[in-house]
Amino acid sequence: MLRLTDLEPIEEIAAAGPKLNQNPGAPVTVPLGAPHESRVVDVTNLEQVMAACEGMDAIINCTVIRHLLSGAFRVNTVGAYNVVRAAVVHGIRRIVHTGPQLAALHGGVDYSTDYDVPADAPPRPGRHLYGHSKYLGQEICRVFADYYDLEIPALLFCEFIAPETGQPLPLNPFAVSWQDAARAIRCALEMPRLPEPFEVLNVNADLPHGVFTNRKAKEILGWQPQLFHVRGPSLRHMWSRD
Repeated sequence: MLRLTDLEPIEEIAAAGPKLNQNPGAPVTVPLGAPHESRVVDVTNLEQVMAACEGMDAIINCTVIRHLLSGAFRVNTVGAYNVVRAAVVHGIRRIVHTGPQLAALHGGVDYSTDYDVPADAPPRPGRHLYGHSKYLGQEICRVFADYYDLEIPALLFCEFIAPETGQPLPLNPFAVSWQDAARAIRCALEMPRLPEPFEVLNVNADLPHGVFTNRKAKEILGWQPQLFHVRGPSLRHMWSRD
């Protein structure tokens, strides 16, 4: 049984359709029927998070605020704390945490000019509000995982693409298809155990840029990007100017 939560009713989110600030082809929320359920939950409210996690076997945290100072820290940092605290209280060991790549946010002081950057590279959130607030939430997860013997895979993303739309876009070297991103989350949820209590994993397609490597996600999760491969001729428009 799944318990879906959001700040607004799932039915209203589904009825509103795709958001205008998303890339073409972004998936639309679909309300789930019984035995699944949905709830309105504010991740910054500890009592609501506690109630939502009761009786669950695992937690997936996809919450985010990007551009509002107070909101970003309340959701990305305090929200992460509320989730791991609820997990401890309810005896939930597996928490799939999600966030942005923290390796290339400020050119010149990060890894923007490097290649084959691994998931274990020290984060470089700098002064980036989204990255910095998410990084603090990630650190909270790491500390809780070590202290309370939790299992927290932290999946890092950047840009989500729907290759079937045929939309020519400037392609971020950390891009991944929506479908492969969802598969990575499921792999992180269902894998038997993590090598370490807290593991940071890059979730990006096998792209010719060669800037970021997803080897660790492949090795630990047993995940392979399937729908966004450089050998697919129908995708060439997304990574080539020819």
